[in-house]
Amino acid sequence: MFRTVLVDGKAAEVLESVGTKRKFWFSQGSWLFKDEARGTGEDCAEKIACELAGLGNQLLLARDPNYPGEVQRRYKVKEYTVTAVAECIEHLAVPSAEWTENLPNEINTARGIFVGYIMLDAWVANQDRHHQNWGAIRVPDQAMMFLAPTFDHGASLARNLSDEDEKIA
Repeated sequence: MFRTVLVDGKAAEVLESVGTKRKFWFSQGSWLFKDEARGTGEDCAEKIACELAGLGNQLLLARDPNYPGEVQRRYKVKEYTVTAVAECIEHLAVPSAEWTENLPNEINTARGIFVGYIMLDAWVANQDRHHQNWGAIRVPDQAMMFLAPTFDHGASLARNLSDEDEKIA
């Protein structure tokens, strides 16, 4: 149903260290390849959530210098609150036009778009919207940072089920 692209590991230009899986950027840094070799449905869940969407802890650190960075704690970060996220997003511009061309006119702020990300998470049962699974894009020579398009939806759509388990369910 979807086009499959074979990615040669030699195409890696920059390794991505955030997260638990092997990842790298290629094609001038515009594509992220995440290796899913455990035989789960995570890669399929990520692709399907991406297609459904079509129909940052650095910001939190800037807001609060005492916010626990990546090295300090990865899980159960009590400082990761709705208020903290909302205050960070309030200072961001909406993503570029290529990502927002189909938005309703009423959705015209980064906060409004982020609420859409949370609604997508609920729709596809994504359980992974932690402080490293959203972010901002800094464009050289522009003062404003932009909310990044939504990413990392692999922990959704019952991705832990094997193909055999899915047939039974």
